[in-house]
Amino acid sequence: MVIFIIFTLLAFGYTIFFFIDRKRALLFLFLIKLPLDQITWKYSISVAFITLRTSEALTVFITLLLFMFFLLDKTRDPYRRGFFRNIPSVLFIPIIIFMLVFSLNVFRGGWWFLTAQQFMKLTTGILVGTFVAATLKTEDEIKWLLRCMLFGTAIISILNIPAIYSGGELHVYAPSTGDKLSGTAVGGGVGSYYAADSFSHAFIPYIPAILFASVVLKSKVEKLLCFFVVLFSILAVFVAAIRAGWISLSLILIFWMVVRKQWKLIILSTACIFIIATAQLFSSTLNKAYQKISLEADSLEKGELPDYAFSGRPRIWKTYLTNYMAGTFVSKLIGNDTVLYESAWEAGHDPHNDFIYILVRMGIIGLSATLLLYIWTLVYLFKAIINMEEYFNRNLALTAILALIGMMVPALTRAGLMNPNYEWVFWTFTMITMKKYMLTQSDVYQSENSLDTDEDEDSESIAPEITEKDNIK
Repeated sequence: MVIFIIFTLLAFGYTIFFFIDRKRALLFLFLIKLPLDQITWKYSISVAFITLRTSEALTVFITLLLFMFFLLDKTRDPYRRGFFRNIPSVLFIPIIIFMLVFSLNVFRGGWWFLTAQQFMKLTTGILVGTFVAATLKTEDEIKWLLRCMLFGTAIISILNIPAIYSGGELHVYAPSTGDKLSGTAVGGGVGSYYAADSFSHAFIPYIPAILFASVVLKSKVEKLLCFFVVLFSILAVFVAAIRAGWISLSLILIFWMVVRKQWKLIILSTACIFIIATAQLFSSTLNKAYQKISLEADSLEKGELPDYAFSGRPRIWKTYLTNYMAGTFVSKLIGNDTVLYESAWEAGHDPHNDFIYILVRMGIIGLSATLLLYIWTLVYLFKAIINMEEYFNRNLALTAILALIGMMVPALTRAGLMNPNYEWVFWTFTMITMKKYMLTQSDVYQSENSLDTDEDEDSESIAPEITEKDNIK
C-alpha cells in the first residue's frame, strides 16, 4: 500500500508537470525511465486483484496519460490532430490493422486482463512514439531527447559498476540451467539492480540512440560520455553471458560501423573482443559457457537436443507449438488464451519467444498482422535512409533500423516486442523519421509540380511566337 501511495503521488505530480510543459515532461520521462526501471524492479504495486511491477505500472500510466492528452487536445481544438491523424500516413494501414486485431482479442477470452497487459506492452511504443514525434519537431529538441537518453543510461551505468566489477575482478554471470555445465546462478538479482541477464535487455535498447548522439552532439564532454556508455554497455552485455544479448549488440555495432564505413573501428573492435575473450577463457564461469555452446553445436550435428540445450527453450517452444497445432481451426486462426496458459503450466514457463506467444494467443491472423507491421515499417525506413539527403535525418532512420535489429533478436529468445524500453526507443525514432521523410517527399512532389508548371508556362509563351512567325511567312 505504501508503494501504491508513493506511485500515485508521483504520477499525480508528473501529470501536473505534463499540463504545464509537455516537452520538458517528455524529456524528463526518457531521462528517468531506465534508472527507475533498474532501481525499483524489486517493488510491486497491488490494487485489488491486480499486481504489477513498478516498470509495468509506469508503462500503463504513461500509455493512459498520453492517450488522455490526445483526447484533451482534440476536445479543446476540434481542428487539432488526434492520435490517429498523427500517425504517419505511410504506416497508418499496418498500425490500424495491428491494433484492431489485438484489441478484438483482448476481451474475447477469459484471461482478458493478462491479455490487455500484453497488448499494452505491444502498443505503448506506438503511442509514445507518435506523441514524441508530434511534440519534439526541431533538431535541437531531438538532440535534447538524445541527451536525456544518454544521461539516463550513464547514471545507471555508473551505479552498476560495483555489480559487475568489484575487488579487482570482473564478475561473469552465466545463467543456471540445471545441467553439469551451467554457470553461476544469479539468484534473481545482482545488488540493488536487475538480474545480471537483464543487463542485456536494459542497455541494448538505448545503444542505437547513444551511437546517434555520438555523431550529432558536438560537445567533447557529451562525446566522451557516449564513449563511456557504449563501452560499459558492451562490458555489461558481455559479463551477462547471454548469447541473445551478444548477438543483438554485435549486429547493432557491425551494422552501424559498416553503414558509416568505420573500417578502422571494425578492425580495432575485433582485436579488442578477441583479446578480452581469450583472457576470459581462464574464467571458470565463462569457460563453462563456451563449453556449453560447443556441446550444443555437437548435439545439433548429431540430430540430438538435450532438454537443457539453449537453456531449455526448444523444449518450451515444442510444448507451445504442439498444443497450438492440436487446437481447432478457429483457435489456430484467431488464437486461444486457454491453450496459452495450459501450455505455460505444462512447460513451467512463458514461451520465451514473442512470436510464439502472439501465434498461440492471437492466432495466425495476429502473427500476420505483427509481421506485416514490422516488415512494412522496415521497408519504409530503408526508403527513408536512401531518399533523405540531410545528414541528421539519415542518421535518424539508421537509428530506428538499429533499434529494430536490437529488438528482434531478444524477441526470438526472451522479450523484445514485449519490452517497453525496446518499443519506446524503436517507435520514437521511427515516428520522427517518418514525419521528416513525408515532409521531404511532399517537398519533392511540390518541386516537381512547380517544374512541370514552369515548363507548361514556357511552352505556352513560346507557342504564340511560333504562330506569329508562321503567319509572317
